[in-house]
Amino acid sequence: FGPFTLPQANFRPSVVATVTTDTHTPVLADANSYKRCTHADGCTVTVPLNSAVAFPVDTELTYRQAADEPIIFDTLTDGPTLNGIAGFLDMTGGRGATVTLKKVATDEWDIIGLLAEDVT
Repeated sequence: FGPFTLPQANFRPSVVATVTTDTHTPVLADANSYKRCTHADGCTVTVPLNSAVAFPVDTELTYRQAADEPIIFDTLTDGPTLNGIAGFLDMTGGRGATVTLKKVATDEWDIIGLLAEDVT
């Protein structure tokens, strides 16, 4: 019986940085990073198409709302698909909220975390 190849977890480097501007467009160096957004007016994160920034599938981008205004997750026209949560907006749900974008296909990202409830 054997030898057997045992599964191993993927190594995810701990890359912590602060975003001090009110906009942020992730670049390849941001893969598997943790960003603390501190701008007083919040921050809009524009998720690029795969043709602009070719993040590998399984990439994670994590953002923490470290100020009072939310982080808004957006795309350009004809941008990638963001799979949020039904009944919630594609934005953080309050100071301290942490949200992860997980790339699940070429131009598709799942949004995981504390989002703002859609009360409209």
